[in-house]
Amino acid sequence: MRICPICAHSNREGVVICERCGSHITHIPSLPTRQLEIASIEGGELSRRGTAHLRPNTRVVISIRDTEEQLVLKTIDRVVLGRLNKNISRKPDIDLTPYGAYRKGVSSTHAILKREDNTLIIQDMGSTNGTFLNGQQLFPNQPYVLRDGDEIRLGHLVARFRYQRA
Repeated sequence: MRICPICAHSNREGVVICERCGSHITHIPSLPTRQLEIASIEGGELSRRGTAHLRPNTRVVISIRDTEEQLVLKTIDRVVLGRLNKNISRKPDIDLTPYGAYRKGVSSTHAILKREDNTLIIQDMGSTNGTFLNGQQLFPNQPYVLRDGDEIRLGHLVARFRYQRA
């Protein structure tokens, strides 16, 4: 059996492309990687983007596309993103109903944000219309690291994540 390093699917022996996700599963030796600092100019200021490091005093700011709204998370242990559903008693920690969540296909329990050590993790909870991270659909119930500047899409609701020092 050959295990895919991306989705952990057990593939048949001799397969070089994962039968589930299409990723290459052959081992290709390479040089060690180095971390690059990615910078962009926003509002005339140089800002660093792309860090996955979430410091204890960092606030997470979620900007909802097509609105002026920004949601600020000061402390994060485990936060459920979703929308209210009158048929379900459980409510999400962050209710996206005011942003057209129902119309945009957000599930009542769509995704979870979790802090693990010094990183922020997003995990799709088996939502009907999927969760996307920077355009790539996430596998349900699999954790993915969120970086400063990442864009997520819950159904058709799009939001950008920023890390700010408190």
